[in-house]
Amino acid sequence: MTTTGGQVERETRRAVRLAAGAGAGAVAALPFLLVLALVGAGWGPLGDLDRGVADALNRWALERPGVVDALDVLAEVLHPSVFRTAGAVLAVTAWLRGARVLGWWVAAVTAVSGVLVPVLKELVGRARPAFEQAVAVETSQSFPSGHATASFVGAAVLLAVALPLLGRAGRAVAWALAVAVVLVTGFDRVALGVHYVSDVVGGWLLGAAVVVGATVALGSPLLSPLLDPLRSRRTPSAP
Repeated sequence: MTTTGGQVERETRRAVRLAAGAGAGAVAALPFLLVLALVGAGWGPLGDLDRGVADALNRWALERPGVVDALDVLAEVLHPSVFRTAGAVLAVTAWLRGARVLGWWVAAVTAVSGVLVPVLKELVGRARPAFEQAVAVETSQSFPSGHATASFVGAAVLLAVALPLLGRAGRAVAWALAVAVVLVTGFDRVALGVHYVSDVVGGWLLGAAVVVGATVALGSPLLSPLLDPLRSRRTPSAP
């Protein structure tokens, strides 16, 4: 089978974009790597912050069993498997509707983040917070938080899918919902005493690095809805 000049050019362009995406993801991962290094080194100030917040929220939760029940429900509703299933459905739907860049992007951020979290948990091997009287118990490793990573990636997917379909008011609502999902998920994990603050922040930073890398490598379904209004203002209208 012969290879045309156009095919070679497309393959070269694709390889360059993938390399650029890997580089962008690596740069975006620097904040995550910093938190990882501080956790691994057992840096005192971070450990004091983690322990202080964990103990304070544990005492707060013990006095509010109704709140704990609500947090348990939220933990299931915002479980990583929920975000992964939604991502898979949206990726297939986008592909079937012809939005292939969006489909590949959603599939990439969902799959890559889903693979990285358990691998990093085992490599870091950080134990979960421990209390004399715990309100919830998890048996897997603690860093980074899978819920936090999945919520950040899931919020990015929500924005990438929804923003092109919405007007200004709808976009504001979508952004508010996305931010709320991320923050509520993080609070849920720390308030239930199954993660430290640094686990949650690390999960968010990991999710951000994956989103940045995939956006550079595959296209910008997340950024295009934000840039299109600016482009339209700069483009002179036809006479």
